This record gives sequence, C-alpha cells and structure tokens, in this order.
Amino acid sequence: MNIDSKNLVDSSVDLESFNFAGHTLKYFYHRGNCGFPPEPRTERTVEMYIVDKWLSLAGENVWEIGAVSCNYWRPIRVEKIIDPYDKHPSVTDKLSIMNVELKGRKVLSVSTIEHIGKFPQPGNEETPDTVLKALDKFFDESPCFLITYPPMYNLILDNRVFNGSLPGDVKIRFIVRQPDQTWQEVFNPEEAKRPYGKTRRSDGSSAGSDAIVLLERGNLL
Repeated sequence: MNIDSKNLVDSSVDLESFNFAGHTLKYFYHRGNCGFPPEPRTERTVEMYIVDKWLSLAGENVWEIGAVSCNYWRPIRVEKIIDPYDKHPSVTDKLSIMNVELKGRKVLSVSTIEHIGKFPQPGNEETPDTVLKALDKFFDESPCFLITYPPMYNLILDNRVFNGSLPGDVKIRFIVRQPDQTWQEVFNPEEAKRPYGKTRRSDGSSAGSDAIVLLERGNLL
C-alpha cells in the first residue's frame, strides 16, 4: 500500500481513520496481524501506515533492525534487514544490533527494540540493560531513524524513554487505542502507559498493545 493523496483526507475522524502528525490517515489492513473489524485492530494497522509513509520519504538505502517490513511488502523496501533470530529469507544479516555499524545510516525498527535483552538466551551476551545500549546506539550513530515500540512491555526501556532523557533532535509521539477501538495520537505521555495485551479478541486472545511509542530523527514525519 503506497502513500498517495487518497490516504490523506481532511474529513473529521471516523471509525476508519486515525490522527497523526496533523494528518487524518486511513488504517493499514493486511492479513499479517493487523486485525479486521469487528475484531480489534492491532497496533500494526497504525504502525505500518506510518512506516509506509516514512519509507516513501526516506528513499533508498534504509537498514531495518528486526524483520518486520518484509512481512508486508514485496519486493522488500529496505537495503538490509538485520535480525539475529528471525528465519525470514529476506534477512540479510543475522547479527545483533550491537554488532552493526549504523553511522550515517537511515534506520527503521518496528516493534523490535522492546525485545532486546528482555529474555536473555543461553549463548548470547544480552542482559536486560542491553536495550539501553541499543537505544544509545541509535542516538549516537544514526542521523535519521524511525523506531516504534509498545510501552509497558519492557520497563527498562520505558523508564529511559518516558523520563525525558532523549536527544533534543529526537521527536517522541504516542498513539493509543480509544474505547471505540479507534487509534488516536495523544500528547500526554501518561496516557500511553497502557497495560500490554489488555484488549482481547472474541476468541480471548490478545489484540496486542493498546499504545505505541514512536521515536523519530530526521524530520521526515
């Protein structure tokens, strides 16, 4: 689904749209964990539309941390996909982010950073604090990035992001699920602190996160 004028509408918010960065945008529907009404929409319906827009503006030579976008577009829209665990054939580098040089690179990461160090595995060197080192690697090396993640899943990450200790050129935005199952941007960080996995589908399974944090550098959005 490419960005075009029909996806940026001026009408008031309805059940098929969400607000973000001054635009009213349509949801991204895909069989890959997006959710279709009347079931609750997952965070992917919002994330992937924004990722689509960001990739369109970022142009070529984007590196992705975590194999996510390859599940939504063919051919893949990034130069490299870096993921030490995912077996998707589009993964180009089975490496940890800590072993990749990001200086000067445009980088995308969708709902991946919250997993770093969350469940340390035998044989790797990750600890719970590795997520902070990964975040600093983005901040120290990449001049242009988009990072999305669900809050209230990795509290070490949340404590860093929500306490305001971010570089001055990094924008932070929050989008949350509303009672009517729409998603809307909010500007109070406290509103984004939603328990992870609380919303349920009709079969009792989790509908994913009820909030999204977006960190962006490069002023593309």
